[in-house]
Amino acid sequence: MCWRDELLSGAVSQLEAWLLSEQGVTQVVKQIPCINVVVPSYRCNVEMLRRITALDVTGCSASVHILVVVDDPNSTSLEDVQALEDWSPGHLVSCCAAGLNSVFVLQTQPSCSF
Repeated sequence: MCWRDELLSGAVSQLEAWLLSEQGVTQVVKQIPCINVVVPSYRCNVEMLRRITALDVTGCSASVHILVVVDDPNSTSLEDVQALEDWSPGHLVSCCAAGLNSVFVLQTQPSCSF
């Protein structure tokens, strides 16, 4: 199932209506955009990945999630790539060693999903 367009918008609208009517919420919090960046990597160029994962999101009114998918789980740089993980508010960097096609990982591995 694909969570976008009308399916997601309708679900969000239903949740907001339920919160307002059933839970006594007087105002629903403003939604913020989410930006998901998927970076598939086989060669694990750590310096390049460091630059990508260090994108400055201060002042950005969006939640940013950068997912680095390492397509070679036997990479000698795997630990260095995993060290790039960051769990700061509004800026999430996670790494997933897959050994599989990146799209396949996103569809089948919840731990690597957003």
